[in-house]
Amino acid sequence: MRPSVLAASALAALLGIPAAAAAADQGRPAGVAALIDSVMADPRDASAHAELDAAARRAAGARRAAAEAERVRLLKAAREAQEGLESMMEAKKKRLRAWERDFSEACSMASDPDRVRGAVEAYEALLKDFPVYSDTAPLLDSSDRKIMGVFYRTIKRSYPYLALGRDTADTRMLAALVFSRDSELHAEYGGLPFSGAAEAQLKKAEKITALKAVLERQLRNMSEGLSLYSRGRWTGSAAYFARVLSFDAGDEEALYYHSLALKKAGAGKSER
Repeated sequence: MRPSVLAASALAALLGIPAAAAAADQGRPAGVAALIDSVMADPRDASAHAELDAAARRAAGARRAAAEAERVRLLKAAREAQEGLESMMEAKKKRLRAWERDFSEACSMASDPDRVRGAVEAYEALLKDFPVYSDTAPLLDSSDRKIMGVFYRTIKRSYPYLALGRDTADTRMLAALVFSRDSELHAEYGGLPFSGAAEAQLKKAEKITALKAVLERQLRNMSEGLSLYSRGRWTGSAAYFARVLSFDAGDEEALYYHSLALKKAGAGKSER
């Protein structure tokens, strides 16, 4: 009498053969199910036992080979991910070092009344090139306070009337500082500043203020992107990284996570 599917599956499990494979082979004369039939029909049939043992060994070998292949694949993926992460981190460090070096030069310029115009322009350029990374929000705040402190000391020393009633500098004071310095130079060499000079400096000050606001928004985008990424929300996180890249197409950290998020979203990973 033919054994039930339940009995065949139980025997297959005891022998180490996947139950699904055994069940799938029911009705196949040359399959595992047929060997199980033979053993159950005549437990003393040594030939059937030997064939079933061989089938079990083949199944176990196939499982081991599949497990090894998966282990190799996962190790390769892990190595590639680690190498990509290390490369991204090194690129971040390199860019930060360059930015901080240029920022120190801008601070040095800000301490010299003769170079304040260049210092303001340098700071504007530095803001445009500020590295929007997951850990640079404190740097934006501390660098702004530092250079504004340097400007304030220059103003208080060289143009004290501009610092009356103030204990720190702001962008409007920078505009007044540059305008005052330009006025002095024009007076020294004869003539007056060009018409609209004050308005031009105010516009530059407003541009610096706007750049700071943009940077703060992009830093929030980076933070939100990483938060969604950590929760497996690949598509949503990719959108936030794309916003950072719209400000800085070469942002190493945003590029790294944007690429990973798109890859995981494309692979059909579930979004929780």
